[in-house]
Amino acid sequence: MKRIELVLILLLAVPCLHAKKIDPREEITLLKQQVKQMQELLESQQKKQQKNEQEIESVKNNVENLRAVLTRQGIDAQKNTKKQQQEVAELSQKMSATTVEIEQNHTETTKKITQQENKVESLRNTGKKYAFFVWALLLGLVGTVILALLKNKKLNVIIQQLKMQIQKNKDDINLFFQEQISLCHQLLDNNAKTPSNTQPDDFSLALKVADEITLMERNVSHMDSSVKGFKQLKRSIETLKDKLNSQGYEIPELLGKKFNSGMKLTVVSSFPTDTLAHGEEVISKIIKPQVNYQGKMIQSAQVEVSIGE
Repeated sequence: MKRIELVLILLLAVPCLHAKKIDPREEITLLKQQVKQMQELLESQQKKQQKNEQEIESVKNNVENLRAVLTRQGIDAQKNTKKQQQEVAELSQKMSATTVEIEQNHTETTKKITQQENKVESLRNTGKKYAFFVWALLLGLVGTVILALLKNKKLNVIIQQLKMQIQKNKDDINLFFQEQISLCHQLLDNNAKTPSNTQPDDFSLALKVADEITLMERNVSHMDSSVKGFKQLKRSIETLKDKLNSQGYEIPELLGKKFNSGMKLTVVSSFPTDTLAHGEEVISKIIKPQVNYQGKMIQSAQVEVSIGE
């Protein structure tokens, strides 16, 4: 720095040597002023240089940051590119598999359509074959009706005979049930001879009556309620059950109950049905009833179970 100041002083002093001579003190003062100006100029230049260096350093930092950002972006771009390439490859594989599946489905659909068309054609041919028989049957029925009308009196007699036979069958059924009920009463009366304060050694009579009651209830459930004597028959069965209960026996009501594996009974058979919810199991038929004596089971039930599809 001192060398630079000395050079500047000499440069400024050179013109002064050629000028006219002035007072040394004034010359010194003038030189000091010039030196001061030069120092201020140098300080200004140094400040500008420091500022420029700072700006250069800031630019360098920004460049480094940009390089780092670009490097990271380049790495991310490479990763994204690889990922996209993998996704494209996977999509290509899926599209290939889908195309194969579509072709297979198309082939199968074509086969099914052909089979259906063949079936339709076969049905048409069958329909044509049976059309003759249908017409012949219709003509035969018409002829039969005409003959029946011609023989109306005889037909009325036959109908009357059928009605009488049906009524006789109904009477026979009622008589059969009444005989069964009477027999059950006799069995219960014989069973009642056992003292009430002692437990019977043989439950066979009571179990036979319970089986007969269940059989009659099952048969009555299929009868038309308008049949003569139907209500009386139901009351007789209820009377039998009451009599059985009075001797300490009980037939639990299982028909229509939901079935579960924890029940103490035997499933003889099971049938699928669409009238129940999927997986629901209901006891739909009692083959042999459960019988309890004084709260203790002496015969387990045998049932059929309906299973919802």
